Amino acid sequence: MRRRGNAGFTLVELLFVLALIGVLSLAAVPQGSRLLTFFSLQQAARELAGTLRELQNRAVVEERAYYIQFIYSLDHGRDGYRAGPFGEKGVFHRLPEGISIANNYLQPKTPLLFYPSGSPNTGASIPLQNKQGGLLTVKVMVATGRVRVVQGLGG
Repeated sequence: MRRRGNAGFTLVELLFVLALIGVLSLAAVPQGSRLLTFFSLQQAARELAGTLRELQNRAVVEERAYYIQFIYSLDHGRDGYRAGPFGEKGVFHRLPEGISIANNYLQPKTPLLFYPSGSPNTGASIPLQNKQGGLLTVKVMVATGRVRVVQGLGG
């Protein structure tokens, strides 16, 4: 004759496991949120670097100067940039929600030009930050026109 054992878990054991999962998930949510905002910052920096490279390429292919001018306000409500062929109004591109230009690090609001040779009129460092204080800088090298994204204010 077979004896039936107590197969399964008690209600107390199930409640304990659920409580433990709840505590662990509460600890993980802020980390996940911080990670998502950093990924958003990375994406915005990569898009800006891509736009700079595109302007540089268009200047070479079309044999005319292109510009990009960064626009920011103290409340960062409409941070973004205007870009297009030199001498025309250009198109305004707004930065994603939660991403802003760190205006205390940005050089004066003079436009960055790419000449028909592809070289820039000056070097540039465009610092982007998120609400958690993460900082990535898109750099344009003056001599070569190389565009890269660096951590922090970078060197």
